[in-house]
Amino acid sequence: MSHSNLHRWLNPALIIIIALVMGGFMVLLSVIEMQYGQKLIRDLVFEKGIVLLDQIEQSGSLAVRAGEQVEHELEERLLTAALAVAQLEHSQTIDQLTLQALATQFRLKTVHLVGANGKIEMTNQPADHFDSMTGGDFQAMFSDLFAGTTEKMVVGLHMSSNQEGLRYSAAVRRLRAGIVVVSIDAAVLTKFRRSFGLGRLVRDAATLPGVQYVVIQDKMGIVASSSGVQELLAIEADPFLEQVLSSGQAHFRESRFEGDEVFEVVRAMNVSPLLSGLVRIAFGAREIRTLEHKSNRRLLVTFLVLFSILTLATYSLVIYHNLSVTRQARDEIANLSDAILRDMADAVLVVEPDRRIKLFNQQAQILCGGQLETLPDSLVAIYDRLVQSSINQVTGIDMLDRNGLMRTIIVSASTLSFSEETGPLTVFLCHDITEEQKLQRQVRENEKTVAMGKLAAAVAHEIRNPLNAIGMAVQRLKTIVTTPSGHDHATNLLNIVSEEIGRLDGIITQFLKFARAPVIAPQRADLARTVQRAVDEIKTLAQSHGITVTSTGPAECLLDFDEQQLFQVCLNVLTNAVDACHEQGAPGPHQIRVTIVETDLKVAIRISDTGRGMDKAELDRVFDLYYTTKDRGTGLGLPIALNIVQAHHGTLEIDSEVNRGTTVTITLSRGTTDHEG
Repeated sequence: MSHSNLHRWLNPALIIIIALVMGGFMVLLSVIEMQYGQKLIRDLVFEKGIVLLDQIEQSGSLAVRAGEQVEHELEERLLTAALAVAQLEHSQTIDQLTLQALATQFRLKTVHLVGANGKIEMTNQPADHFDSMTGGDFQAMFSDLFAGTTEKMVVGLHMSSNQEGLRYSAAVRRLRAGIVVVSIDAAVLTKFRRSFGLGRLVRDAATLPGVQYVVIQDKMGIVASSSGVQELLAIEADPFLEQVLSSGQAHFRESRFEGDEVFEVVRAMNVSPLLSGLVRIAFGAREIRTLEHKSNRRLLVTFLVLFSILTLATYSLVIYHNLSVTRQARDEIANLSDAILRDMADAVLVVEPDRRIKLFNQQAQILCGGQLETLPDSLVAIYDRLVQSSINQVTGIDMLDRNGLMRTIIVSASTLSFSEETGPLTVFLCHDITEEQKLQRQVRENEKTVAMGKLAAAVAHEIRNPLNAIGMAVQRLKTIVTTPSGHDHATNLLNIVSEEIGRLDGIITQFLKFARAPVIAPQRADLARTVQRAVDEIKTLAQSHGITVTSTGPAECLLDFDEQQLFQVCLNVLTNAVDACHEQGAPGPHQIRVTIVETDLKVAIRISDTGRGMDKAELDRVFDLYYTTKDRGTGLGLPIALNIVQAHHGTLEIDSEVNRGTTVTITLSRGTTDHEG
């Protein structure tokens, strides 16, 4: 390049122009970089808000479900207590001491016997309690019971009649006129709600660094909020909030709160049918604005330094700014991920291809114990199945925790492609359902207690008729035993007594057989042979009534089952089929068909008859205790058969049509039947 050309390019004016252009260009780059950094920061704030929203909503749902479960068990206990008082009153005379003993037994605050006029007839409370509520009060509170439209009612939290505190009440109809009202002190329930409710979740979330406030708001107003929030604009008065509520998606905006600028993340939430609205989380804008002010000052410096220094400094600052933002984002995400992993209720393990554990959380260490350097033995089989099939595994296992206690675990295993260098990783998510199973067993025990009460009442009703017949026969024997001509009559009466005693023995035997859970002893046997044995035994009875019995199916059908008990089930169903065909009014001729159908997974036994059939009302009650259409039936045959089939993890289904017949289908799994008892 010549000196003239060099001079032209080094012209001070040109240098100034170039410097100004480059300076403007660098300023523009700085502005763009600043805007990008602001967007990145806002995106991070938004993502952090979303994580908090998810945690609040999930925790809120758990709190609501826990509260609903507690209230459901409380309602069941109150109704059971009220029903026990009503039945006891029907069987004996009750005084105040009896009511006080029942209240202590069931941990009740009050027990009232209320008459048809709504007045308290007897209570476990002092005498002045009779005047604490008028008849109209009870009649208004339990109007459906007094009207006879229902047999039981539960009243949630309400203030006691003497203003001594909150109560939780339930009532059932008395066997005579009036109702039985029981209640408990609701202080424990309200304390539970305060400890585990949404208000606690909101207050805890508001203590996190950078969070200005947390609010749950519906169209009626503020449902729960962190401290310091006294008043906010209603949803109807804020178009932004209305848009969020209607869209159901999370949105982000800049707003002001008590004179300070905040960044607010808002999303609709719906943790229960009674609680829906918006969750609003606001983050303070001071740190973000500080970063923005630094960028502005840096722009001013670029205009005051030489072009080269300006260019290098600006470029260095941009790089620094990017690194700072990236590092901050990385640290926040890493900290947040660590916090989520650490505080998860489920155990998490990340396993490398050589079965060495790369990552685990605190819950995994509690469950498995030790430092977890390699995959625990209890998870090796699941890992091998995942590697062989490449299909995500979900299975249940029993394992000992580090304290030596047996835990029931649901294990979910899946493959994660992390990098080509390390190879695929395996993620194990272990959910402990031991306590859930305990709760389910407790619920089943409560249901069993109620069912046994109903069953006892039904047995008493069934036994009463034979006892009356025996009593009448004995009375008549007393009058004729001394007369010479009364021998034959006495013999007939003694036959009646013997028959009724036999009937009583049959009822009690059937009752005990039903009341005890069926104990099955499964062994490998030929189901086809067992079914044919039941068919052969019933054929003689069927042929005596002109009924044809046919059977079709495989020559052999091997699976694990209790041969004697399933034989009794088939024989019971076949006997019912013969009775249905022989019943008066069933058009003939009649036929009973027995078919065995096999598939890869199940075996079905179908027993069809052409008897009188059943209408929908009879079909709905066919498994009810002591329901029978036979003159001498006990009404326990099908319920017992159903219990036996269910103990085999099978199903028993009945289809029927009047004057066309009935089909009973017993379905069993080909898998091994677990022993139950």
